[in-house]
Amino acid sequence: GTGAAVAVVIALLAIGLVTIRRSRDQVRAANDDLATTNSALGKALAAKTEFLATTSHEIRTPLNGILGMTQVMLADPKLSSATRDRLGVVHGAGITMRALVNDILDVAKMETGNLTIESAPFDICATVTDAARMWEEQARAKGLFFTVHLGGCPAMILGDAARVRQIVFNLLSNALKFTKAGHVRLSIDVGDDDRLLLAVTDSGIGIPADKIEEIFESFRQADAGTTRQFGGTGLGLSICRNLARAMGGDVSVSSTLGQGATFTLVLPLVRADAALPEMTAVKTVPSTLIVDRNPITRSMFRTLLAPHGSPVAFASSIEDAVARLVDGNITRVLIDDATARVGDDVLGGLTRIAQTASVSGAETTLLWPVAADVEREELLRTGITRVVAKPVSGGALIAMMFANAVFEDGSNLDLVSHAA
Repeated sequence: GTGAAVAVVIALLAIGLVTIRRSRDQVRAANDDLATTNSALGKALAAKTEFLATTSHEIRTPLNGILGMTQVMLADPKLSSATRDRLGVVHGAGITMRALVNDILDVAKMETGNLTIESAPFDICATVTDAARMWEEQARAKGLFFTVHLGGCPAMILGDAARVRQIVFNLLSNALKFTKAGHVRLSIDVGDDDRLLLAVTDSGIGIPADKIEEIFESFRQADAGTTRQFGGTGLGLSICRNLARAMGGDVSVSSTLGQGATFTLVLPLVRADAALPEMTAVKTVPSTLIVDRNPITRSMFRTLLAPHGSPVAFASSIEDAVARLVDGNITRVLIDDATARVGDDVLGGLTRIAQTASVSGAETTLLWPVAADVEREELLRTGITRVVAKPVSGGALIAMMFANAVFEDGSNLDLVSHAA
């Protein structure tokens, strides 16, 4: 009896050990399969992100030419009202298309953790007003009351001006899209906890209580009928919240169905020195070298700079740019990434331009699709003065390049609307 019992126990233990070993092997195999699957998914996600970045860049290049030339044409005082209206439609459609491309690219960056946030002094009032200006005409066309209240607006703050503008742009776009009658109001204030409060209120269709959180998910709207009736990708609010959280804040919403909604952006308020660099008067604008082989972009820059007496020279390659710098009389260089990428050694070419420019004290500005911090630092190590993220409006770019220049007529290079 006892021997049989011991044998049974030993048999059960043996079976248990075999079962445990088999289970352990199965778990190990499952983990290996999971690791392989995760690796494949990671590669697929990276490939998708790279594809989106490449595609968006290829779309942006001709789109920037279209927007730039329409800006130049709209600035022509001799333009007839009918032609101005038609160009305004083209420019507005281009702005919308560029915003869509940027949204898709931002979503891809958020998925891969490559989203970058800058921290620099900027005028929050001017930034918000700039973003709001883009929607004033559309609001008037719909018969809406469009108001902007900046009573509680601080002066200069530290943050990412481009990302704040993007959030305001998306919130206003959303408000106008879903408001058929009534008003859209934008306001800025400072909360008791010294946080920046930016609110967009509308009298639109409102949001059902059970859909409040869903609207902040990518590619989601309140319901399928909303997409069919109003259009859109469902990316804007998701991007707004992710950008706000990346900057240490958040976006929330309060709404009553059928009566409208209020979206509130809350951000940490870090005040900056409001003192701006003094302008240095110069009799003429120094010559500017544009390193760009695209004839559309060349024409745009020539037209932008010509009315203010800025001599412009062009180079279609890195070698040509270096040669022109050696000849002298160049104090500013603008390099487009498409031209810089020609050849096997991009960083080497940029280093040659930067080193040659530094001999004469010329500043170098590189236009580059929005880059991760590591890539930006790598580009700056070549000696380039500044890297400007594409796309950028003509006015904003020229303002950066000629920040300290005052012309003979006392004006600066604010050539076109910053709405682009």
